[in-house]
Amino acid sequence: MKLPFGIFEGKYIHISEINSGRTDVLCPYCEIPLIAKKGRIKRHHFAHDGVGCVDHFMSHFFSLSGRLPISLSLSVFATQKLNKINTYFSDLKKEYHNFNQRKREEEIIIPALKKTLNQLLISDKTGNVKEILVQIDRYLNQTVAPFPEFHIIRSAALTTEYTDGKRRTTFAKLEEEKHEYFYAEAFAPAVQFLKKHHQKAYDFKEISTKMKLFQKDLTYFKQFDLYFIEVIADHQKFYKIGLTSRALETRLKEIQQDLKKYYLNIQLKPLFQRKGYAFLETFFKQKYNTQQMRIGQLTEYFSFSEKEIRLILKDLNLLNFNGEPDRGNVAWVDWIYFNFNGKIYGYNEKSVYIKRRKIALSLNEFGHLMKLMTLSNE
Repeated sequence: MKLPFGIFEGKYIHISEINSGRTDVLCPYCEIPLIAKKGRIKRHHFAHDGVGCVDHFMSHFFSLSGRLPISLSLSVFATQKLNKINTYFSDLKKEYHNFNQRKREEEIIIPALKKTLNQLLISDKTGNVKEILVQIDRYLNQTVAPFPEFHIIRSAALTTEYTDGKRRTTFAKLEEEKHEYFYAEAFAPAVQFLKKHHQKAYDFKEISTKMKLFQKDLTYFKQFDLYFIEVIADHQKFYKIGLTSRALETRLKEIQQDLKKYYLNIQLKPLFQRKGYAFLETFFKQKYNTQQMRIGQLTEYFSFSEKEIRLILKDLNLLNFNGEPDRGNVAWVDWIYFNFNGKIYGYNEKSVYIKRRKIALSLNEFGHLMKLMTLSNE
């Protein structure tokens, strides 16, 4: 598993904050030491020394694989990604709740069954009741144990109705015709429960593990700030995006130290910082791959024109609104620009469509939108 983060001295740490090689950084899942892999080809990451653990959970928050929809803006992609995370978590909680509810309801059956059998045990001379009690315990505790033979208990005191799960007969006919594998209707709920017991126990364990790991991932994810900074180094201006679980000031000192290997005069200016969007680092790097710079072995730097950076900052600023800004906010037209399909309708009254929603623009809003469109086309 290619982890961008690990745990060091009880705190989360990003791969960019540690030297290459074997480390004392621990896997946040299995808590074994990780190796920091910082080569020249693959993206820097922590890796297990051998087989990794729970590979698929990181995909919810950090490790975006395959070709991403880079035609989308940062804010639109972020909204879609967070919606997927929230939908998955909501579905997971519903599934977990349903399993818990069914588990509570169904587990009442076993104590009730044993109570009935213990009452029969008092007058049982065949030893069959005692045998069934043993079989039930063995079956509940061992997946390979044979299913309890409820048909060996025959008693009119239980019920006059008997079944084999499909057909029904009376106790009198049962004795008369010597049918096998028919058991008392009183046992029917327990039989149905026990038939599904092992599968449900496995399913419940699986959903419980998923819930535990997802909640752990969510806590882990929320530790990190996405930051975007301006760098002026020897009169050259460029930009860096990154993640940190520590104070940004601490991270800036480390960045400055890294850059001192290549530049004399370095000035760093934070332009954006926000928790909850750690996954955007990977998306940003793929979206702006052609503008990426290589400074020695450093690869997380980008060169943008003044016009490009204005749009990027407007895009990042929309993350502060967690969705659509209020219409009175100056960022509202920015939201229109990054969300509509590029087509403006109407002659006197101008309108745009966003997800089949028609939005009529005022003259000022239309003018602002046209400036943004011109800016992006220059």
